[in-house]
Amino acid sequence: MTNNTAPEPEPPSQRGIPDEVAFAQRAGGGDIFFGDVRNNPDAAARAEFLARRLETFFLRAYQELIERNVSSPFSVSIMVMSGIGTLGEIFYSNPSPADSRDKNREAFCRFCARVSS
Repeated sequence: MTNNTAPEPEPPSQRGIPDEVAFAQRAGGGDIFFGDVRNNPDAAARAEFLARRLETFFLRAYQELIERNVSSPFSVSIMVMSGIGTLGEIFYSNPSPADSRDKNREAFCRFCARVSS
């Protein structure tokens, strides 16, 4: 006998990357988790989380490639995809308020302005 009822929808924290997965390393040691990023509404804190992630997984990885004189399109493409995923997790996380599209766009533009200056 089969059950024909629809499964319960997953809570937002279980869609995509689980909250318990490491997002970056803290400056003094220890991990920042995806749940920490998703649950923190402060734009400055989220920008700091992004900076830590970029340092942890992008800059250190890139430095390794340079030091070993590795030229690999695959490595660079993985780093680009990780960066795109990171921006999505920070600026377009779920659940979102109704006006989040405008707020996320503003936060993203402020972040980009800080990075380029």
